[in-house]
Amino acid sequence: PMGLLSNYEAAKSTIVSSYLDFGFIEMIRSMAFFILFKYLYQSSSGVFSKVKKFLENKIILSFNQSVSKSSYGMYLFHHTLIEPLIIIAPQLILTGTETALLIVLLSLAVFLISWIVVLIINRIPIIKNFSGYH
Repeated sequence: PMGLLSNYEAAKSTIVSSYLDFGFIEMIRSMAFFILFKYLYQSSSGVFSKVKKFLENKIILSFNQSVSKSSYGMYLFHHTLIEPLIIIAPQLILTGTETALLIVLLSLAVFLISWIVVLIINRIPIIKNFSGYH
């Protein structure tokens, strides 16, 4: 696996030495996130009712379903967008705030571009079955 990370600066770090980095804190976070969404629809009052009402909006619901259906295709495609950034990123000289902002913007851009590409590929009849849209 480290051969794949040869271009990454983080490959030299002991923190990112494996694809299977897993700890107790990550497990607690995952469980809390799962429980939050499990009981989101059972709550009829308070903050959860407002979140529930927002998520049941027709536009949000259709967006959520579209992203859910295309998530596998997005997973397969996103590396194509990230690979050129690995070459460009070390050449940038940024402050901490600029780096944090760049991470957020690039994450959103990769998400949206890969989602749109999967939706476009899904419209092409010949390669529709290979788009990852299910």
